[in-house]
Amino acid sequence: MDYTKQNLCADACSLIYLYRCDILRYAARCFCLWITPEILQELSVKASGKELQAYYSMACVKNVTQHLAIRGLTANDRGLIALFHQENYDAILSEDGKILHYCKNNHIQHFCSLSLVCELVKKREFSQEQAHIRFESLKECGLYAPWVIEQAYSILASIKL
Repeated sequence: MDYTKQNLCADACSLIYLYRCDILRYAARCFCLWITPEILQELSVKASGKELQAYYSMACVKNVTQHLAIRGLTANDRGLIALFHQENYDAILSEDGKILHYCKNNHIQHFCSLSLVCELVKKREFSQEQAHIRFESLKECGLYAPWVIEQAYSILASIKL
């Protein structure tokens, strides 16, 4: 584990979006991305060989030893949250509204791919202009509520380097 990077538990959808929008390699330079074996299996179902290779090389797999009973979440989502608690990681990366709602209600730092791009701007991996391009790619790839997109643009505009 690289202790100089923030440790993020990531769900499959986020990694797919990051890969398809050419953000994953930048995220992996700044964050340790942790997934469960079940999330890796979920990623493997439809991934091309090149895409799967990227997931294997840029994400770390860790087994969950504790199980959580959280109503309304899938087994993989519960595993993601259990991994976060088990390892005391820094944040959760997810596109799933139910997971993000759980994080908000439990005071857990969390990101979606749009807000992660803002973090990459803060870390100088992207310029503001590059972030806008990535936002457009993510909006085409993902299913974001208008308020989520507006909030991401607001966060991006507030970043002063």
